[in-house]
Amino acid sequence: MVAAVGRLAGIVVLGVVVAGCSSSSAPRSEAETGPELSTERWSELFDRSIEEMNTASRSDLPELRANAIEALMPWPDQVRIAIARGLDDDNLGVRTVALVAMGNTKNADFAEAARRLLADESPYVRAAAIYALAEVGADVDRTPLATMLLEDPSPQVRSHAAVLLGLLEDPSASPLLREAAAARMPMAGEIEVSLMRLQIAEALVRVGDRDQIQVIRAALYPSRPGDLEATALAAQILGEVGDRGSIDELISLVDRRDEQGNPMPIEVRLVAVRSLAGLGNTRGAFVAREALESDRGVVKAQAALVLGDAGGLEDVPALAGLLRDESPRVRLAAAAGLARILDRNEQVGE
Repeated sequence: MVAAVGRLAGIVVLGVVVAGCSSSSAPRSEAETGPELSTERWSELFDRSIEEMNTASRSDLPELRANAIEALMPWPDQVRIAIARGLDDDNLGVRTVALVAMGNTKNADFAEAARRLLADESPYVRAAAIYALAEVGADVDRTPLATMLLEDPSPQVRSHAAVLLGLLEDPSASPLLREAAAARMPMAGEIEVSLMRLQIAEALVRVGDRDQIQVIRAALYPSRPGDLEATALAAQILGEVGDRGSIDELISLVDRRDEQGNPMPIEVRLVAVRSLAGLGNTRGAFVAREALESDRGVVKAQAALVLGDAGGLEDVPALAGLLRDESPRVRLAAAAGLARILDRNEQVGE
């Protein structure tokens, strides 16, 4: 199962956490692991984290380049440079993330480049270009998004279009999204269709149909292992749309055990912890702290990212140590988490 973490533009796991990495931590210096860090050291660590994210944005690995763009988004001046590179990237995923980041940060400086990408070979890129241009107030035809949503043979492309329509928050898209939710795709896989319908429900919530939140909450209760990806995605969506009514259910997901006494997969629990943090509840931070010691690089990276939202200054030494991890994926996630903690606690520049 792949955790739905760091989702941009409806592409699950194109964000900061990517599956398949393994790593071991390098020895940590006393300055990184000591119980007290000076304000000067906090500023140094923040700068080092930004540098690590910028380095990843120039990586030979496309997933790192895409992940770095998303990781830098809280800092518009930093992400601007990464977006500029990403729009010309050879990889469709990187181009897509760059366009969505352009839209999310409402950076009209790249409107000309985005308009060129309306003719891109990839439907993901074309859809993201429409979104980016619409978000910066440029004149753009949104009809292709509707066509993708209703007619594309790929559930992933339909999901992508749905998420972008939701991000545009246009209530007039509601009938279109409802039609897409009811459409049958007999040639598509059951899991793919389930994920698509969840993302259509998310889009409907964003355009004002609050009743659809029940569809998303229902996915928190998987009836079989094959449903776990949908459970992770649902947990993430609930945090992203700000559904405070799901807090108790997300806490239950973190704590839930099966008949044999086993907890939910750590990837799912971490997604729930991050969503809870976004909803103002950080009680699950201990799960991320424990997962930070995992010998699985993908889990370690996910935990570092989650601590960026759920953790506090007490987590700075551990994340600082991971800036020296041998895996660039873990280093990127640690940098993103560390910078968010330091920025949130206003320790930089004091």
